[in-house]
Amino acid sequence: MTAAESLARDKTNIKIIGLLLDNARRTFEEIGKEVGISKNAVWNRYKEMTQAGLITGATVQINYKKLGYDAVGTLLLDVDMPQIEQASKYIKARVPDVFGPFSSASRYNLRAVVTLKNISELGRIKDELRKSLAITEISSSIWTDIWFTPENLSLIPVRPIAITDKKSSDNSIFDADKLDFDIIKELAEDSRKSFRCMAKKLDVSVDTVSRRYEKLREEGIIASRIQFDPRKIGYSGFAQFYLRIMPEYDVDAVISEIFPIPDVFYIMKCKGDYNISAMLMVKSVQDMLSTGDFIAGIKGTKRTETVASEIMAKWPIPRTYTSTLVRNLIIT
Repeated sequence: MTAAESLARDKTNIKIIGLLLDNARRTFEEIGKEVGISKNAVWNRYKEMTQAGLITGATVQINYKKLGYDAVGTLLLDVDMPQIEQASKYIKARVPDVFGPFSSASRYNLRAVVTLKNISELGRIKDELRKSLAITEISSSIWTDIWFTPENLSLIPVRPIAITDKKSSDNSIFDADKLDFDIIKELAEDSRKSFRCMAKKLDVSVDTVSRRYEKLREEGIIASRIQFDPRKIGYSGFAQFYLRIMPEYDVDAVISEIFPIPDVFYIMKCKGDYNISAMLMVKSVQDMLSTGDFIAGIKGTKRTETVASEIMAKWPIPRTYTSTLVRNLIIT
């Protein structure tokens, strides 16, 4: 057993990770009060987990809609196997604001997430990829609502959550300037970075960075997350399920049946080739198969596509889309 795996067996350590996953900028004093140990004890545990590679960083997730982006979407590509590496390099170089692409063992062997300033860009991107790459098939969906619920990871208990589909009543675009984007960039690299360090690098006052950060957080534009290595606590991979719902069935009703499934941490309501995309962190192949069977058996599910992918050592991925709907944390 490695040092990281040994540390992950400690329930207090896991609870610390969970609290930091909910908010990476929690102080050690705040965490200590929640878990019932001293501030110094939290610091020592945090340091041990970092040195062992269990905690691997800290980043932010972003509400791109509030920053003026039209949409975020998924591209699924079936690329000729000998061309996968070339296709990945091309997509990274030519598609702006892309996440990935990520390889997977499924019908679609490349998956990428794109942020779109204008929704019409998606068609142009797909046309360019078809012309330039050896693509057998390409599919896409636009995300409309997103639930990101790390609290649902069974091996990282935080606190129970009450799920609701209530959207924020504020649909305005936040007037972010260059300094706001610079702060977001710094936080994406390390969301626990001190305001003093950021202020020095950006040549502004500490108070300015602090105020800007609080404004971005309060407006729901950014959410700070600790990053950890899921493999070292018992997870082995990701599985993403793409669902087409029959027209006579309610998409929200299907989503409500997916929510309670343990380890489903990301649900996207989509427009396009699929209506729903749900991402699961899996402990085993059997875990993935049984969850897939359950989802496929939900009434109204017409078609499913399963994409399995390798887990990464730093999760969550920097700058991915955070929740656009309300999650109520229940303090216990």
